[in-house]
Amino acid sequence: LWVEQVWNGLWPLQAILAALLALGFSGLLPALGPWLHSALLAASLAWLGWTLWQKRQAWRLPAWSEASRRLEHDSGVSHRPLQGLDDEPLGNDPAAMALWAAHQAQLAARLKALKPKAPTSDLPRLDRFAFRAGAMQVLVVALFLAGNDAWFRMGQSFQPNFAGAPAAPPVVDVWIEPPEYTNAPPAFAQLDKPELTVPVGSTLVARVSNGSAPVLTLDAESHSLTEEAAGRHSLKLTVNQGSKLTLLDGAVPLATWSITMLPDEPPEAMFSGPPSATERGATRIDYLAADDYGVAEAWVELTLLDPEPDEAPGKTAAKPTREPIRLQVLLGDTALPLIDGALFQDLTPHPWAGSTVSVRLFAKDAAGQEAASETETLTLAEREFTHPVAQAIIAQRKRLDEGEEFFAVAKGLLAVATQPGAFEGDVVVFLGLSASFNRLRLNDRDSARAETKETVRNLLWDIALRLEDGGLPAAERELRAAQRALQEALARNAPDEEINRLVERLRQALREFAREMAQRTPQAPENTDPNAPQNVISGEDLEKMLDRIRELSQTGARDAAQQLLAQMQQMLENLRSAQMSPEQQRQAQKMMQQMHKLDELRRRQQDLMDQTFQQNQQNRPAQNGPPRAGQQGQRPRPGQQGQPDQQGEPMPGLAQQQEQLRRDLGELMRELGEGQGGIPQPMQNAEGAMRSAQDALQQGNGQGAMGAEGEALRQLQEAAQDMANQFSQQLGQGQGQGQGRQSGGQGGEDGQGSSGMDPLGRDGNGNRSATEGVRVPDEFDIQRARRIRDELYRRSADPARPAVEQDYLRRLLERF
Repeated sequence: LWVEQVWNGLWPLQAILAALLALGFSGLLPALGPWLHSALLAASLAWLGWTLWQKRQAWRLPAWSEASRRLEHDSGVSHRPLQGLDDEPLGNDPAAMALWAAHQAQLAARLKALKPKAPTSDLPRLDRFAFRAGAMQVLVVALFLAGNDAWFRMGQSFQPNFAGAPAAPPVVDVWIEPPEYTNAPPAFAQLDKPELTVPVGSTLVARVSNGSAPVLTLDAESHSLTEEAAGRHSLKLTVNQGSKLTLLDGAVPLATWSITMLPDEPPEAMFSGPPSATERGATRIDYLAADDYGVAEAWVELTLLDPEPDEAPGKTAAKPTREPIRLQVLLGDTALPLIDGALFQDLTPHPWAGSTVSVRLFAKDAAGQEAASETETLTLAEREFTHPVAQAIIAQRKRLDEGEEFFAVAKGLLAVATQPGAFEGDVVVFLGLSASFNRLRLNDRDSARAETKETVRNLLWDIALRLEDGGLPAAERELRAAQRALQEALARNAPDEEINRLVERLRQALREFAREMAQRTPQAPENTDPNAPQNVISGEDLEKMLDRIRELSQTGARDAAQQLLAQMQQMLENLRSAQMSPEQQRQAQKMMQQMHKLDELRRRQQDLMDQTFQQNQQNRPAQNGPPRAGQQGQRPRPGQQGQPDQQGEPMPGLAQQQEQLRRDLGELMRELGEGQGGIPQPMQNAEGAMRSAQDALQQGNGQGAMGAEGEALRQLQEAAQDMANQFSQQLGQGQGQGQGRQSGGQGGEDGQGSSGMDPLGRDGNGNRSATEGVRVPDEFDIQRARRIRDELYRRSADPARPAVEQDYLRRLLERF
């Protein structure tokens, strides 16, 4: 009765007390400040005391009569037997006493049924909205959040602190942000390392927490830190010079560093070989430029050295232009510390053709510093025409360049046009001469002279080339323009659609150029094999190179695509029409056949590896636990051995294919041994790897078979590279082709690249590879990159993946 009376009589003190305890465990009261904390604590204690006084009746102890009546009621007995125990008989009559004894026995029997019940709560009726449950939930959450600090927080809640927290020591954070063009990461200054290396132009960031008035001193110059918030100060300062850095808080030193300024050195530019002319008349300039943080821009300037001719009577004041010719070197978006390549430009149409010029190479870094190379002299290549009409047209063009009157040049062109038999009545030539004549005759005005002169001289050049070589010059010009457009697109990281379109344009230009070249190739002797190679590369090789360039671009290897394009341009610039002797042709034909056989073996080995991978995925037994590396959807890389303990079903069909491949390779090795007196070591290694792959396939070890097949494929690739190098050397010696200096790096104008290299960047003259620094991926790498790209696209399109993972995948795909 007393418990029920206290529990029910003190409502709603229980819910409010639980809320106050939750507030104490939360630690919120000390955060309010000592005065507000004290006020709230005093108000809570006063309210609690007043409530207890108001509920004082709940503490009254129940009487025995109330307890006995509750016991009789809870036991379900009637006639109040406990009260009957206190009755007494009125007399001593024997009969009455017997009756009284019987009455007492009945009461005793009823008292056996007495049984107390547990206290009952009346709060469900008093608290119809269950406020007590909400208060208890808040208390439980507060205890869970407080954890081991619960009693500490409760003690702090009952002890307001008027002394205040102790002052925290100042915290210093200093770091260096190098200039953006350096691509260097930020460097954090450490208190235990008193020396800092700071690139010139870096941004120094200093932050001080818990400081009053911090000041940064750089040598004798002081800078006050700006207050961002209470107790937080910061400063950003561009550092160009200094030797000592000190941070002070008032008069108290916080940190000191000695500074070493790292200057941005100017770039260096030089010619890695003397300027020269290529077999096709283009001007070739081998360049080399370097900078500590990267070359941002490079170009070549050509200046005319011939003295200006005296003005002759009858000529206008116009003289050959003496404005330097600027040839830009194409660089990518990322500045490279070293660029090493060759720049090509066809300057035979220029008025300076045949003249001596000075050549200088210039380089500029991202900071705007320039450097110039030593001056070289070069006599620009001049086209020599053998057709009489072409010679006459070029003579009139030179008169125009020398400042001759337009009317006089027009009369000379008219004299040529009136003799159509001299140019076999070519309508195109006649229309070109007529157009030039009319433009010179009708546009002899000062305002239009410059435009007219430039248009007519270009038209006359095209007419002379048509007479001399037919459609070859136009095809060659379109080829160089297509190469230039593709180089620019790769340098500025153009989208894949534009790259594909430019690759197809270059493909068409190559085909047209090859067709025109074939029409002008002298007929071979009757006994000569028509399929004998005349150059290091063939049309099929160029087609494969274009496909490789497109694939490299699509897989994100733009640098490698630029490198391969530069190599292709280098090879085209050094094409010759020299004939090989019949013996050399037979040797070249035989070697080409062997190279084609080896290439076919590589293709078949690659196909067999794909079939092994697919069948191994189907036959692989289920495994417990997570998959191991190289098992779930992953092919082993070449040379990576599989898991020998994972046995599946034997694959006799694939084993038979591998055996046939090994026999074909043995036949090719026998031919090479008879012809060259030795078998290349990579082929012997490939034969051994094929034997291991065959054994693994017969045993059902798919992982081990793929590892051995990958090793065989890698060895076949090395053998193909060795054969191509040997083939290139033999052709170069047989034809006497001096390919010039080997160089690699970035491409340049109208194709810039390396000389003396085959389409895969292999050295034919014993010099270093043109792909040094930028590795051109092989076919296996390209296929693997394509599979990775497709998998990234598939995962990024899966809506079930988390947003964080999809964002990461999208950032990965930005490169593609």
